[in-house]
Amino acid sequence: MFDKILKKNSEKNKNLNDIAGSHIGKIYQLSQDMVDGRAKAKVGDSFWLVESKNENLKKGDKVKVTGVIDGVILEVEKYEKK
Repeated sequence: MFDKILKKNSEKNKNLNDIAGSHIGKIYQLSQDMVDGRAKAKVGDSFWLVESKNENLKKGDKVKVTGVIDGVILEVEKYEKK
C-alpha cells in the first residue's frame, strides 16, 4: 500500500527542486523574435531564455517546453493546438 503512495508522490514531485524542469510540458508565449535559435519567453513574472531548432518563430508565437538545456535554458517547439 505504501509503495503505491510513495511511487505516486515521487512521480508527482520529480521536478520539485528543479525549477527549469518543472516547466516541461507547459505552454508560453515568446516575447521576442527567435534569433539564432534563441529568444525569451515570459514565464510567470520573469523572462526565461528559450531555444528551438525552428528559427522562424516570432514574437507572440506559443511554444511548448520540451526539455531543459544546461539547467537554465528551456528547450521549446512551436505549439499548435490539436
